[in-house]
Amino acid sequence: MSRREELLDLDEDSNARKRELFSQEYMTTKQALLRRIDAVLKLTEGLVSRCPEEDLEGRRYLEATLSNLRGFRDCVRETTLFEALDEGWCYEFAIDSHGTSLLIRHVSLSDIADNGHDEWLEVEEYDSRLKIIETRCRLLSVDEFASERGVAPATIRVWIRRGKIRSAMKTASGWMVPEMAAPLRRGFTDAEYAWNVNLGDCPEGLEGLCEPGSVIIRKSHDKGKRAIWYTNADHTQGTEFELGISEAERLELFLIGHPAVEYTGDQEIIQQ
Repeated sequence: MSRREELLDLDEDSNARKRELFSQEYMTTKQALLRRIDAVLKLTEGLVSRCPEEDLEGRRYLEATLSNLRGFRDCVRETTLFEALDEGWCYEFAIDSHGTSLLIRHVSLSDIADNGHDEWLEVEEYDSRLKIIETRCRLLSVDEFASERGVAPATIRVWIRRGKIRSAMKTASGWMVPEMAAPLRRGFTDAEYAWNVNLGDCPEGLEGLCEPGSVIIRKSHDKGKRAIWYTNADHTQGTEFELGISEAERLELFLIGHPAVEYTGDQEIIQQ
């Protein structure tokens, strides 16, 4: 056997191992997808049952998530999907404040680096991603959201303005809040936002954030400031700077209220 033939055999063995591991690790069939959804449902049911009665905020969030997941499972069951996907394709689903989405992704198995392991793969990047099902949760008006929490509507508007409710949506009739909004917690928590169009109307002094990309807002070592990390859409350029707390809140309010910006800090993606 020539050296070239030996190398071709090695490549074929490597690809065969990748195909086997990929089908074992990722949801490549509708049956595997439904099993994983059922597992997440069971986990969420357990969280609801163990949630302390006094944690009303946490219980509301978990119950809303559980209801949405059940609707998502039913939708997946009733939808005609590929029973088995072609090589390199897999199902995944994402849960965030607005509901649950089903996606299919593709990766070229030949592009996956061979890590020498026979138990797991290292998939770092997919070349295609397509959303095929989405079950959105109910949107509440500020008055409805305030009533559920026993506070004044003005308090909810203050929380939105201060970045406490980051999944709120600004509509022609006013602010709307998804019932799956992350539970309100004391103090500042890190935030992540992303957008894929030119925003065009960034706050004065922050025009550099207009280009498609993403931003992470974190606590700074300086108590009076927030650390801002912006990365462009193709992750080739990034910049880091700090803002005063009031300026950072102004930036967050702009991002929350912009229809092209998505809050991604609460998104959980289930791939395996």
